Amino acid sequence: MNILLIYSTDNIDTAGKFLNHPGRMYFGHSYLSAFLKSHGYNVSLLVLSRMLGKKNYSLIDEYIAENKPNIIGYTAVASEYGFIAQMAKYSKNQYRDVYHILGGVHATLNPEDVIKDDFDAVCIGEGEFPLLELADLLKEGKEITNIQNLWIKKDGIIERNQTRPYIEDLDILPFPDREIWDEWIDDTHDAPYMILLGRGCPFQCTYCSNHALKKVTQGKYVRFRSVENIINEIKNIISIKPAKRKFYFEIDTILVNPTWVYELCDKLEEFNKTLEEPITFGTNIRIIPNFDIKPIMDSLKKAGCTLINIGLESGSERVRIEILKRKYSNEMFLNTVSYAKEIGLQVFVYNMIGLPTETIEDINETIEINRIAQPTMTRTSIFYPYKGTDLYNYCVENNLFSTSEKNFVERTDSVLNMPQISRKQIIKNYIWFDYNVYKGIRSRPKYALQAIIKSMIGKPYFIYLNRILSSKKIRGFIRRFLS
Repeated sequence: MNILLIYSTDNIDTAGKFLNHPGRMYFGHSYLSAFLKSHGYNVSLLVLSRMLGKKNYSLIDEYIAENKPNIIGYTAVASEYGFIAQMAKYSKNQYRDVYHILGGVHATLNPEDVIKDDFDAVCIGEGEFPLLELADLLKEGKEITNIQNLWIKKDGIIERNQTRPYIEDLDILPFPDREIWDEWIDDTHDAPYMILLGRGCPFQCTYCSNHALKKVTQGKYVRFRSVENIINEIKNIISIKPAKRKFYFEIDTILVNPTWVYELCDKLEEFNKTLEEPITFGTNIRIIPNFDIKPIMDSLKKAGCTLINIGLESGSERVRIEILKRKYSNEMFLNTVSYAKEIGLQVFVYNMIGLPTETIEDINETIEINRIAQPTMTRTSIFYPYKGTDLYNYCVENNLFSTSEKNFVERTDSVLNMPQISRKQIIKNYIWFDYNVYKGIRSRPKYALQAIIKSMIGKPYFIYLNRILSSKKIRGFIRRFLS
């Protein structure tokens, strides 16, 4: 039994790698592949891109001919779904004997919509055990039915099965399969490897899917891997890649379980003492009201942490609290950034603009708070309403969606039509955000170049620009210029 997993990206690397660093690895397919391989199945990966146009069809033909899959598994976020549905339509028409299944967050939150397209089944929730059951039934030649988490389509009839509880003990899963990404990821430069620390988030941010995902089924939604399991994965990676010393610990916020965090930091500090060259890592922190973050940041620093990501999202307290449901003050944010910088941590700040009810004055507040904080780097995007989230419902209820065509690169354009701010104003502020945050403080040419590149995203010639920018020589030059 052979299984082909398909992933899509908006990136192309002319050196032959679609994804330009290990951080672009998608955990969903990685865990599915490892789990299926541990049960004796052959798994391969195909990465597609809208930028390749009709070449995607020849890639599908090539990989199906080479790998002879019995199952093709797709995933897609909302903005990629139209493209993936198109690829599935082609595959289903050409290879009717192959079983086509879709999973991921968009499918989980919108099964009634996606089941209408060219899929034999849709997976709602975690996919490891449902996909294994499906593969087992196909291998044994049995009827495909009664698989929890799957909506199964046969002869126009949809069998809607119940969902199983979330996997509570994440340690039962094998380490994610990184090998299937070797063909697609450029691992030649010193970028961190991603390690997933847990699944789920307890917060209720209106733009995020977590609040909707936790309602999909029963069981504990916020789960953490054991410290021992995490350390063992790091050891496993180092045994395969002895020079690898940089990691990023992926988790919605590392602060949710302080006892676990302190244990993790203690064990990482002990582990580093056994290494000639210690590991370093970054992670994500959320500001929590009435929570003293300083002792945890001290422990993270001692354990090898060198950078933290913090989601400011909006510098307008009105927008952040009333619209996004992120209830902390600008003072708390600034104090957190200040202390992190004081103890030597790099700080990356996430921002969103183009939010419902947001005004130019609100965007200026976001720029100003970033100017005061002066983080190491800002990562700014234009709000995209994901179907299934509270803020998507708000946009529907208030008739905010625009009918005009937008560019295809997610979170670089606004899909909303709002009376208090124009799309042109949103895009302009997105393009010049970093320049305005750092002007007069850091190199203007660096941020002017960033603005020029951002202004080209989504244009008809962006496909060719992206290929040029993906060249190792050009990318190296830009990296040196921007450093």
